[in-house]
Amino acid sequence: MNAKCGNVKAAEQVFNGMKSKSLSSWNGMISGLDVHGEVEKALGLFSRMVNDGLEPDYIPFVGVLSACNHADSLELGRSYFTSMIQRYKIYHKLQHYGCVVDLFGKLTFDEVEALTETMNVKPDGAIRGSLLRACGAQGQVELSEFFSQHLFELEPDSTGVLYDMDEEWKECALSYHSEKFAIAFGLLSKPRTTIRITENLRVCRNCQSATKLIPKIFNRDLIMRTVTASIVLKMAIAHVRIAGNKHAIK
Repeated sequence: MNAKCGNVKAAEQVFNGMKSKSLSSWNGMISGLDVHGEVEKALGLFSRMVNDGLEPDYIPFVGVLSACNHADSLELGRSYFTSMIQRYKIYHKLQHYGCVVDLFGKLTFDEVEALTETMNVKPDGAIRGSLLRACGAQGQVELSEFFSQHLFELEPDSTGVLYDMDEEWKECALSYHSEKFAIAFGLLSKPRTTIRITENLRVCRNCQSATKLIPKIFNRDLIMRTVTASIVLKMAIAHVRIAGNKHAIK
């Protein structure tokens, strides 16, 4: 709960103080560390869990593969992904594929193609969005158009296809993004307290840029938790934990 609310230090204190740790508590702590950019801690905690004799299920591998993605650690990510079946007999799910497609796509497109051809589940909009970004990163223009069309068919409201829109249409589409309404509601209903937002989708760049201005304008702390990261914005300086790094926004 503390990790989800943005207080990962409190979550660590509670976790370390537990005399008996269940598998779900290990899973929650690994995921919480990853979301808050503590990549090395997340991977180290997974190793500690295994060394303590606990048999992982599919859940901690989502956090572990996500951490590898945030750290751009291709070899380590490939190793964990392979070990799921070879060592632990755990079948890959959409969440695992999403992490490794995102990771591989940033570094090698050939491996992404091979992976998608052998997937045992049907790709969803998130994976097609990762494929779209991989195409852009690797200069695969024709495939980018192909995946863009399929993504739009799956998710007409996806921000992944906004780059091809006319500016007027883009402005209209972005005006409906729910995090903006949540922040506005928080500003109106919770004066002088930290605003905590949980978003179940990726936050587009436009909304990220707008969100970074909120602490300066309204003198409020803001924590936004997304599917890939936790963004911690302070009143004086905004610290953004994304992809395992901590950046100061001036």
